[in-house]
Amino acid sequence: MSFFSEYAPPSHAIAGLLIVAIFAAWHDWFQWRIPNRLLAAGCAAALMLAAFAPGSHGMAHALAGGLVGFALIWPFYWLGGMAAGDVKLLATLGLFAGPAAVIDIALISFFIGGLWSVVVLLSQTTTGTLIVTCIKSMPWHALNFPQRAAQPAAYARSRGAIPYGVVIGLGVVVSMGLTWLP
Repeated sequence: MSFFSEYAPPSHAIAGLLIVAIFAAWHDWFQWRIPNRLLAAGCAAALMLAAFAPGSHGMAHALAGGLVGFALIWPFYWLGGMAAGDVKLLATLGLFAGPAAVIDIALISFFIGGLWSVVVLLSQTTTGTLIVTCIKSMPWHALNFPQRAAQPAAYARSRGAIPYGVVIGLGVVVSMGLTWLP
């Protein structure tokens, strides 16, 4: 069962969701984009799984999920708040998840993105800048966390500072984690 709905994707769909979401988040964090090759491979895999899925998890269910995923996030792209890769990512994940589960993923992603935006806004205040400076001065280098690359000059007029592919990836992980809760 899903968090907001009665539908839980089958296990092969969950595996596909997690694989595509993790790779997309990784690329968006380090390369500032989500590759079309990854999304095309994800779409092909989702449609192939749907073609051979038993029962109600067939092609119509997958296509409905892709359409719902696209429709949920396209207005944000149209208004200039997201890049096209984010729209294509949620549509691809909708092919795996189906319409009910992709709504869960989108709602959880919107919540995570809202929290991230609040943190970004607070970090731009004087107190927030002091807190960020203190956190950056801690010995994180000893833990060897990978750092995000500087924004390429080609993306200087990017649609935002928040890598929404990472936010959607977190939304998938949280949503699927909530699916397995009793």
